[in-house]
Amino acid sequence: MNNLYNRVFDNLDKGFIIVDSKSKVICANKAARDAGFQPDKEIRVEDNLFSPIQAGKYKVDVYQHKCPEYLWNGLYSIILFESLCSKRNIDLSFLGKEHGLTSREVEIVELILQGHKNSEIANCLFISKFTVNCHIRNIFRKLNVKSRAKITSKIIFGNKS
Repeated sequence: MNNLYNRVFDNLDKGFIIVDSKSKVICANKAARDAGFQPDKEIRVEDNLFSPIQAGKYKVDVYQHKCPEYLWNGLYSIILFESLCSKRNIDLSFLGKEHGLTSREVEIVELILQGHKNSEIANCLFISKFTVNCHIRNIFRKLNVKSRAKITSKIIFGNKS
């Protein structure tokens, strides 16, 4: 299983963790290990994952499963998590050149395109919601749009929208 596990799960952008009924990490893929989850150590999920989740930094899906005894004994949880602040490799540099957006405004546009709310953007960038609102007003003005949907449309279709 280790070879298959390494080939499949280590290439996921999402963190993948299997946790036993005592909240100890049994195994974790590369993204999860990079976030601090080492299966060989006594790491409790509550200490490392749930506080950032509550801070709005991760999107999390949890699945519980009772494994057959020949695999593992007991109830196990599979946790998939993804940073809300991760970059998606979208090249938006033209927004700065063509429309005069600052680098911070371009970051905010990228997070808007990913579907984030203002509060999530504020958490990702470590700024206040008020500052996010100011940046979004500036983005609207510079792109000559009146909604987040129009930002997306303008980027996809250019000035035709």
